[in-house]
Amino acid sequence: MYIIKPMKNITALIVILLLSAGLAAAQDSLADKENEEDKKQPLRVTSQRMISEKKKLLISFYGDVVAIKGKLKVESDEMYVHTNEDQSDFKEIEALGAVIITRGDKVATGEKANYYSSTQQIILVGSPVLTQGKDVAAGEKVVYFFDTEDMEVYGGETHRSTLVLFPKEDEKEENVEKEATPRVSATFGKSGEKPASEENGDGAKKTDEQPAVKEA
Repeated sequence: MYIIKPMKNITALIVILLLSAGLAAAQDSLADKENEEDKKQPLRVTSQRMISEKKKLLISFYGDVVAIKGKLKVESDEMYVHTNEDQSDFKEIEALGAVIITRGDKVATGEKANYYSSTQQIILVGSPVLTQGKDVAAGEKVVYFFDTEDMEVYGGETHRSTLVLFPKEDEKEENVEKEATPRVSATFGKSGEKPASEENGDGAKKTDEQPAVKEA
């Protein structure tokens, strides 16, 4: 007669799996909380020049543009913010030229990016590259969803989809932010302020021709 005894190893394995599942759930819950907190934060944009066009519901920024909303940071040469009716909040951000998007340990680069507030989605084109630590994803178009942290990478005739993953290691990164010379700024959101149009000396709105929009 055989007597089957409980296996301590299996019991230990079950405990480890349960703990791992609990940790993963806690991390997901924390990520969801951070996303909700980011949504409540105002959008602050600084640049060397700003033009407000209320009829078009458009605020244009030129020269060393930096936009920050919660933990999200977008840097580019030019930026176009599409606003709501009273220009107190935004619907879409279009960034052009040397785009760098940073959120936590994730960094995305490309030549053009569109960020949609309602869907928490960024579409990046122009040799886009998304990195997280040592992991790298690249292609012809990268779509990233902040709410779910899902990612879509599309290849094309000139760029194939590429994904490189490394074993996880403890990494410490130091972010140093340099502040440029005289800048203008605008803040959008419940706690923000309505941005003002650029004006010349006699109080009239500047009619300087805007730089041509770059194509990805």
